[in-house]
Amino acid sequence: MPVRPSFSVIVPAFNAERTLGACLDSIHRLDPAPNQVIVVDDASSDRTAEIAEASGAQVLRSEKNVGQGVARNLGARLATSEFLAFTDADCVVSPGWLSTFESGLSEGRFCGVSGPYEASSVEEYLPQLIDRWLRFNQAASPEAVDSAVTANLAVARADFEAVGGFPEYRLPWSDRCCVTNEDEEFAHLLSRHTGKLLRWQTSGGVLHAYRPTIAGFLRQQMRYAESILISRARFPSLLRAKSHYSQRSGLAGVDEERCGGNPAGRN
Repeated sequence: MPVRPSFSVIVPAFNAERTLGACLDSIHRLDPAPNQVIVVDDASSDRTAEIAEASGAQVLRSEKNVGQGVARNLGARLATSEFLAFTDADCVVSPGWLSTFESGLSEGRFCGVSGPYEASSVEEYLPQLIDRWLRFNQAASPEAVDSAVTANLAVARADFEAVGGFPEYRLPWSDRCCVTNEDEEFAHLLSRHTGKLLRWQTSGGVLHAYRPTIAGFLRQQMRYAESILISRARFPSLLRAKSHYSQRSGLAGVDEERCGGNPAGRN
């Protein structure tokens, strides 16, 4: 009987007491179950670490707030499994989440598996509207992409380590690593290293707690826009890459040779 691949699930968390419990409950309901659950408490001032410890997760506490990308790297250093699966503290994963990753990675055509948020976990009007808008923009995404969503991502630990994990760099005016577009940068580096694209999986994903106010959502989008510009300066090759968030429908031109055939939806 073939041995199933092992997964370490890594969750960065900062002041996440409101959402972390539901996130970890969903992880504990996964089938198959992960071999390891790691929560990186990013110097929270609330009950984040307490909630994580009560759930039975392996908890790593950062002495200072380092940001999600660096927190994920810290968690990955503790991982012992063949594959790493990442989600966020404000997400809820579906019971078959790891099975979806296992299926996509077993084909050998892809260097990782990622996908969009599947729905909003918040029933308020604005989060529901944001969710529908994002899913509409991503509806035509092909099977193979050169980008990732770190709340819904799986990759081989060996490949993750080979590219150095999520990029860590500071801007001259900041004492904190630049964050918010590390998912696209990481996927781009991973794709270049392996010569393969990532599989874009549209089902079996995660529910997300979107920003509940217009002001909060706009501030988040402004940070994304700034980080995307910085990424293009750091990696000019990203201008030719096919992503989903920062280039929207530019996915249609994905490189067929690197994804091992004709992407879904292409004739």
